[in-house]
Amino acid sequence: MYRSFVGHVSLALVLLLSALLPSEIYTQAPQGINYQAVVRSADGEPLADTTFLLIITIAQDVNLNTQDYV
Repeated sequence: MYRSFVGHVSLALVLLLSALLPSEIYTQAPQGINYQAVVRSADGEPLADTTFLLIITIAQDVNLNTQDYV
C-alpha cells in the first residue's frame, strides 16, 4: 500500500509541475526602436525640416560579419 501511495503522489507531483512549467518559451521581435536625434550642419546648426536617411545595423560581432538586423 505504501508503494502505491508513493507512486500516486509522485505521479500527481509530476503532473502538477508539468502543468505549472511552460513547455515552450515564446519570444517576440521588437516592432521598432524608439530613436530621437538632432541632425546638424557642419557648423553645428540644427537642420530643421530636412529629410535624411538613417541606417542602423545591429551586429553580433565588431567586424559586422554577422548582421542580425539591418
